[in-house]
Amino acid sequence: MKSDVFNRNATRRGFLLGATAICGSLATQGCRNPSSSDSTAHAKAEYDLLNADWSGPGGIGDYRLANGNTFDVVNAAHSIRDGYWQTIPEGGPEEKVDVVIVGGGFSGLSAAFYCKKLGKASCLVLENNNMFGGEGKRTDLDVNGARISGAQGSNAFIWPLTAARALKVHHEIWSEVGLPETGLAWHENMSGTTKQIRVAMNDFTSPRAEGAKEANIGFYFDDPQLTGSGKWVKDPWLDGFDNAPISAKARADVKRLLEFRWTKSIPPNWRQWLDSMSYHEFLTNIVGISDPLVFKLLDDAYASGGAMGSNLTSAYYGVDDASARIGVAAFVAAALPPEEQPKLSGPVYATSFPGGNGDIVRHIVKAIWPDAITGDNSLQQVIYGRVNPEAWERPNQPVRMQIGAQVVAVRHKGDPMTSKAVEVAYIKGGKLHHVQAKTVVMAGGQWINKHILRDAPEHISKAMQAFYHAPILNLSIGLKNWRFLDRLGISAARWFDGFGWYANIKTPMRLEPDAQPLDPATPAMMTMYIPFLQPDLPANTDIASETAIARQQLFELTHADIVKRVSKQLDAMFGPHGFESKRDIAQIVANRWGHAFVVPPPGFYFPKDGATPPSDVLRKGYGRIHFGHTELCGTQAWFLAVREGERAIIQAMEQIT
Repeated sequence: MKSDVFNRNATRRGFLLGATAICGSLATQGCRNPSSSDSTAHAKAEYDLLNADWSGPGGIGDYRLANGNTFDVVNAAHSIRDGYWQTIPEGGPEEKVDVVIVGGGFSGLSAAFYCKKLGKASCLVLENNNMFGGEGKRTDLDVNGARISGAQGSNAFIWPLTAARALKVHHEIWSEVGLPETGLAWHENMSGTTKQIRVAMNDFTSPRAEGAKEANIGFYFDDPQLTGSGKWVKDPWLDGFDNAPISAKARADVKRLLEFRWTKSIPPNWRQWLDSMSYHEFLTNIVGISDPLVFKLLDDAYASGGAMGSNLTSAYYGVDDASARIGVAAFVAAALPPEEQPKLSGPVYATSFPGGNGDIVRHIVKAIWPDAITGDNSLQQVIYGRVNPEAWERPNQPVRMQIGAQVVAVRHKGDPMTSKAVEVAYIKGGKLHHVQAKTVVMAGGQWINKHILRDAPEHISKAMQAFYHAPILNLSIGLKNWRFLDRLGISAARWFDGFGWYANIKTPMRLEPDAQPLDPATPAMMTMYIPFLQPDLPANTDIASETAIARQQLFELTHADIVKRVSKQLDAMFGPHGFESKRDIAQIVANRWGHAFVVPPPGFYFPKDGATPPSDVLRKGYGRIHFGHTELCGTQAWFLAVREGERAIIQAMEQIT
């Protein structure tokens, strides 16, 4: 099937199937084999497979051309994957620096921050997207004169900081870059509502049972034909689904899930034990869950918060270190013995800045380049000030950055074991550039690193291949009003058939003079995180194939497809309550992330053969190349990304002489 948003010389299938396993077993006819003459092709010419219509509108402001993986970013990255840069034209370095950091997300920018703080080296950050931040970016919309914001991807932090520190879901870079220690405030009261409504402070925790008290959630039960005759049930997690139209078996499984606690001694090596099975196996064999509806309840939320389905993911994922404490696999974490439970006093909130964790990123950028964001260092100014690219491009400063710069090759100059320099080639604006560094920090994920590291030894290549990634589609939906939610007495919706599974509005942070009101007559940002689970694939489908098929489904959706499907879904559910998509939606921004979440299968953390975990292999690096990315922790979290970036730059600094 072809579409006018794709280049007419390339089919969707040939372009979108990402994993070697898929190309080999499912779609050999679709994979391209570039000739030697193709080896210098670049994204804006010979490899122009997608265009702006595929990306769709990006809203207003600094991120308007950077809504997720946009067409130009995808084109450039996939030209590398498909071998168009296997040979690099010779060229002397245009510049020499001490450190090149590949990636301008949380990890890369944190590495740059500490590079500047240590004051020992010159540093160049190369970010492939059209704006810094990686998945830490935001969407801004102007709806009837009101500016509303939402997260593109990375979202949520723990507040107050005392709780975040106790839970070990924090990094001291927060204070170092000037983020507030106290005083954050959110709208406590709303106006204009017909009934009292609870509104969550973020987009992640409320869909889960453990976050059900944070928001009033309406569950919509309907047939797959979306007839509009479905039944709404309010807050069923709170009463064990007693009033929901589900089977007695499903209701019993929900109760079993909610009441589960260990009834016998947990093995002393419980971490290794959990990592020996999938989360699905844990729920089936340990908790005793078997009803498909209950797995549906869990898997969508599980996948949207940081993984693929429970069938692919280690039961240890989301339990130790950061993840148990932010609720990714809370049913496992809650069952751990008392000595493993965190000790807390006082309230704990999982909350969000207006633009999600992208607003944390902006503080890091402001700390590196004070004039990179206009205005002073106040929270309101850093979040809403205008970005100034000249600040990070200015020559003769210790830390610089190039955005829209896709690295295509990284190799040592000579033998990695004895080399004193690393050569980096990147494309920007359709042109190839060369830079030479004394050391390099790879601050991106292994989905791209394994293609651009040209001299990786076998043990490094093997470790990079052990990382698998799930996609996510995050929709930022600008509502002109949310009266339809008020009529239902809810702020969030959960459904089982059709497009997506959950949508919500959140309590806005109070940032004068840009305080967004919480009133159903005013605009609001509705957010939808949509995973691409594969329940109909054969049970023996390998993880590489399943995640690649999921990416294919994500990237085959044009923006027009997304708008049509979202409108149909919301009209069917909310139409009887006064909603009309053509009238009530101002704009839909699609933020596609093809490799949003690392998917750690059983044995990822504690390999069965006693081998070194792939993350630890990569943390050691090789030669003058070092790795720093949150996926090395087996999960995504902003503070873990900072931790890994800091570690990697410290390792790199040891090689600066």
